[in-house]
Amino acid sequence: MTKVDAVAGEICSEPMNCKVILVEDDLLLQTVLGMQMRIAGIKFCAASEGNEALRMIRSHCPEVLVLDVSLPGLTGFEIVESLRHDPVFLNCQKPKVIVYTGMDLTEEERGRLSKLGKTTFYTKLIDNEDMGIMVKRLLAA
Repeated sequence: MTKVDAVAGEICSEPMNCKVILVEDDLLLQTVLGMQMRIAGIKFCAASEGNEALRMIRSHCPEVLVLDVSLPGLTGFEIVESLRHDPVFLNCQKPKVIVYTGMDLTEEERGRLSKLGKTTFYTKLIDNEDMGIMVKRLLAA
């Protein structure tokens, strides 16, 4: 699958090519987060819809996944649940996940989203740390 990301200007066509996948349906916010990652020198792919994100994650096995929860198509919860039982994805190293959402998540919801591995939660418009810095820190860990 070839994914041309207008935000990153990158072509992610080979498996394992994108170490970071950004999943955000708000295209303005996706652009801002993408610019922060580009400034930090991070190569990434972006998806704005849940089904597209799931296909991209399966084919690229990212090291870091930046995931919104409320998405058209599959939600962030459904993406996590699908990946947990996906035989293709089970061969991948578990990504570090940044859940970046405007939702006030319950402990049960946080638990459901944490099932892929190390997960960090940020609330949109409240936690203003630069996404490029956050992702770079996780890639280095």
